[in-house]
Amino acid sequence: MSKSGGNSILNYFKTIESPKNSRKRGLSPPEADLKEDERCKKTKVDLSVDKKVEKVEKVEKVERMNVRDKERDKERDNDKISYESLEKKCFWSGSVEFVHLSLKFLRGSEIRDGKGRSPEDVEYDGTTLTVPESFLANQTPAQRQWWELKSQHFDKLLFFKMGKFYECFHMDAVDVVKHCGIQFMKKDYAHCGFPEVSFHRFADILISNNFRIARIEQTETPLSMEARCKSSTKKITKFDKVIRREICQVYSIGTQITESSSRDYNYMVALIIRDSRVGICFVDTTVGVIHLGEFEDDGQELARTQLNLYHLNPVEILLDNVSVNNSKGLLKMLNSRFPGVRRSFIKSLNEFPSSKTILDTIIEKKYYNHFDSWPLVLKSYVTLGKDDTPIPSDGSDLILRAFGAVLYYLSEAMIDHGILVQGKVEKFTLIDETCPDFSTKNLILDDSSIFNLDILSKTKKCKSLFGVLDSTVTPFGNRLLKKWVCRPLFLPSDIRERQEAVMELSGKADIPENCIDDLRTSIKSLPDLERLMGIIAANGIAYPSEHPENRAVYFDGGLMSKKKIRLFINCLQGFNSAHDTLKKISKKYNFKSAILHKMMHLDYQTQEIDTILKYYDESLDNEKALKEGKILPCKGVDTQYDQIVMEKLSIENDSSNYIKQVGKDLGSRNVKFTGTGKNAFQIEIPTSSCTELPAAFEYTSRRKGFNRYVTKESKEFLDRLAKVSEKESEVLKSVSTRIFHKFSTHFDAWQKIVNTISVLDALLSLARYSFFSIDGTFPTILPTDKSKTPSLKYEKGYHPIIHQVGNGNYIPNDLDMDAPLFILTGANMGGKSTFMRQTALLAILAQIGCKVPARSMTITPIDRIFTRIGASDNILCGESTFMVELLETSKILRSMTFWSLIIVDELGRGTTTYDGMSLASSTVNYLSQTGNRVLFSTHFHRITDNFYSDKKISLYHMAFVMERENELTFLYKLAQGSCSKSHGFNTARLAGLSDDIISKGSKASAKYERKEKVVDSLLKFIGEVLNI
Repeated sequence: MSKSGGNSILNYFKTIESPKNSRKRGLSPPEADLKEDERCKKTKVDLSVDKKVEKVEKVEKVERMNVRDKERDKERDNDKISYESLEKKCFWSGSVEFVHLSLKFLRGSEIRDGKGRSPEDVEYDGTTLTVPESFLANQTPAQRQWWELKSQHFDKLLFFKMGKFYECFHMDAVDVVKHCGIQFMKKDYAHCGFPEVSFHRFADILISNNFRIARIEQTETPLSMEARCKSSTKKITKFDKVIRREICQVYSIGTQITESSSRDYNYMVALIIRDSRVGICFVDTTVGVIHLGEFEDDGQELARTQLNLYHLNPVEILLDNVSVNNSKGLLKMLNSRFPGVRRSFIKSLNEFPSSKTILDTIIEKKYYNHFDSWPLVLKSYVTLGKDDTPIPSDGSDLILRAFGAVLYYLSEAMIDHGILVQGKVEKFTLIDETCPDFSTKNLILDDSSIFNLDILSKTKKCKSLFGVLDSTVTPFGNRLLKKWVCRPLFLPSDIRERQEAVMELSGKADIPENCIDDLRTSIKSLPDLERLMGIIAANGIAYPSEHPENRAVYFDGGLMSKKKIRLFINCLQGFNSAHDTLKKISKKYNFKSAILHKMMHLDYQTQEIDTILKYYDESLDNEKALKEGKILPCKGVDTQYDQIVMEKLSIENDSSNYIKQVGKDLGSRNVKFTGTGKNAFQIEIPTSSCTELPAAFEYTSRRKGFNRYVTKESKEFLDRLAKVSEKESEVLKSVSTRIFHKFSTHFDAWQKIVNTISVLDALLSLARYSFFSIDGTFPTILPTDKSKTPSLKYEKGYHPIIHQVGNGNYIPNDLDMDAPLFILTGANMGGKSTFMRQTALLAILAQIGCKVPARSMTITPIDRIFTRIGASDNILCGESTFMVELLETSKILRSMTFWSLIIVDELGRGTTTYDGMSLASSTVNYLSQTGNRVLFSTHFHRITDNFYSDKKISLYHMAFVMERENELTFLYKLAQGSCSKSHGFNTARLAGLSDDIISKGSKASAKYERKEKVVDSLLKFIGEVLNI
């Protein structure tokens, strides 16, 4: 880099603060317009000049500005360079170097946090950076401002507002250009920018790539800055003469409060672990509901934590250092199961705040008016002290601290009021929550089972059970169906009720066959009402007076306001449409199944919702609101605005009476008020009536045949109107917020619509699958009776996923678990794993409540499905293939119950033959004593010799036909008995291994088999001799 390169960034910041050059760069900052504003302010308007001259001047000024802006934008575009072109220049290797790469305090060995600690220090805070004062002292005001903000938010990308543009510098600019595809400016320093209106487009891209973004706004105007400097009592330096800028919001993947294209929940989860207790709190900020919970875990493997996290599918996880240090298994589990999920630590805190500190914060920040208004769930973890001060209840410490972590993180993002004030706090129902009479409320599928059974798509191209079932047409219906698929029912009565609802929608009884398509069409155009409710609720919470957003200066604020109003009206119209649809469905279809009848005819109260929607229909002019970017409420909607309207009406009446009296006194009917803005309420009088005017009439201007005057009364009207207009402007700024808040007070009514539509949509999806299933059946659900062996049988069953997406050649199979444990053997590629997965998937479908692709099926509900399938190591956790196998097997043996279904595929492959075979044999022996339903496949064929006579174990294999030596034809049918060989060389031939390798391998295999037979014979003889 050239010697002058180090000063280029200084020159750059001088340029951006210079009004002369800012238009050339295309920034249009307020600093650049200061002289223009002063010039316009000093210009005196000669009231005697005709209004046409004023119009001509305005038109000329606008034309000059348009030409200047076009030239500015053209020069800005010419001053860009793409990320790809810089890559071609190999700037990473040093041939092109940005200024920030030469700064000593940014180098790895020299970098220090805000307290001077190096990265090697255990207390190092990576969110801060020490920037030397000697460096800052040599910067221009804006440069110093940027570095000071960066030093406090080193972990974030700074979107630094300068006029109408957000600018990004140095390492931030490199990341923005790389991921957003915009261009660098042609400078020695990394720099890029984009207009204000493009903020969300680029922010969304970066957030999806796990960046955090700090949006920095200008929070004063040039005139305000000038006034501040003039009123200051201290000596003014160059660093004071800069527009004040403040962070107004921090964005991350877990703190978004705008529209989301994702149909999944975006949960941000806080975890706190002390010994074996786990506190959890999570929230989707686009929905606004906070969930709290606490449970016991093993403290090391954290199996329950992993299970619940997997079902929540978090986008961001909050941790504290104490939890990480005390729980050795936490990072291991997160690295293994959630490697791509963003992890965040509460800034500058070694551990989450104490529960008492959290309660004090809630009171201090006034999220709720008084204790009685606290959310009921939150109050359940709190008691009142002697002076009525809230204190933590016994045993609530971890829950409140997890809640505090979320609170602090939302506070750092500066959206805490928008979420907390909504007051939507619920208790988290754990995935493996127990109920009084049975193991669980739902069939539990852990992360291994969801992955191994293809319940959800592993990639966009992979098919899954959810993909086969899903034909939902609403985002919130889609989310509910996914929950049903991942958490099937367990109680027989619940399963039968859902079966009846699906059966009714499939065209049974009095419901016509076109019911499915008719209902789906009626709801498919609805927006994501569940998310819109949360966004509008957040928009309905006024920022605290000290929040910098109240001071932010926007140049396209009208567009932002229109966006909020568009979302509100879209939501309102969506609820109108949904409500009308539900009323029509209720009248058109006389549902008799318990779920549909209760939901559509008993629980859904139309009168209350009719009243609410009618109020908004009659109170707001939607088209006008969208056009003007502000809501002008009708009478009776907003008391403050009603008062403004009354005051304006009073001015109109008073001025009308006055001008009539003036005309009457002058004897002319052509006297009227004229003028706008500051020139309003000028009295226009025909020249013929101006001969003897009282002295109170002051001449201002004229037009042909008329003179204009002002009087004391007309000045008072102008003054009154100016004051009312100013009040109106202030009221309209907050009227949208108040209307959004009023809308959110009807949360229960809106939630009822969302819940009803989502259940209907999910049921329709199951009905559509059931209706179009070939040879499908609704399974017979047996009662759960511990005195009887759990049943699982089906006839001509198909693999649900392969059956749906295959070519129609899939061969069905039968299963009747006459003994609780099946040992399954057979040739490689013979279909063992597919058959076991098929059985598990059919059981899941049965307990979801829809048809299964089988001629018949009978099942005793399963409370948990365990799968030990596949063989791979876990490098991130330092676990070998065999270790992974044993850990999974250990979890099964510790967690299984009488109602569980266990699938073990080829246990013991990761070690020597004898070790693997011995462990597999002892595992089979143990499982056979428990009475669980077990499918156990193995290639250790000698295991079956030990269980031929065991009535608790059945031996089966996947059939095949031996055409010629080592050439097989797979039949893919389940057959009784065991298979003595795996015929691996047939698979080798299919894989394309050379004949020479196969031939030598076959000879070696035969040799090993002969040796084994000799050893077996010898051991048998010794045993007979010694009578062992």
